[in-house]
Amino acid sequence: MEPTIVASLITLFVALLIFLVCRGIVCWYFKINEHIDDQYQQTQVLKKILSILESQQKERAADKNEAKLGRRIYCNACGEDITHMPNVCPNCGKELKYKANSES
Repeated sequence: MEPTIVASLITLFVALLIFLVCRGIVCWYFKINEHIDDQYQQTQVLKKILSILESQQKERAADKNEAKLGRRIYCNACGEDITHMPNVCPNCGKELKYKANSES
C-alpha cells in the first residue's frame, strides 16, 4: 500500500476514535443534567407533599384540642390556631393562659 493511503486510514481511524470518545463524554454529561433536573422536580413534589402532611397533622391536632376542650384555641394576639398546649404562641411568642373548661 502506498504511504498516503496508510496515513489517510490512520488519520481516519484516529478521527473516528476521537469522535467516539467525545460523543461518550457529551452523552454522559447530558444524562447527568437530566438526572439533576429529575431530582429537582422530585424535591419540589416532596416539598408539596410535606406541606400537605404538615397541614393535615396540624388540623388533626387542632381537632383533638377541640374535642378535648370543646372549642378551638386561638392566640389572642395574632389569631394563630393553637394545636397543642404550649406556654407561648409558636407564631408571635406571646405567653398563653388557659382556662379550665366549665362545661363537664
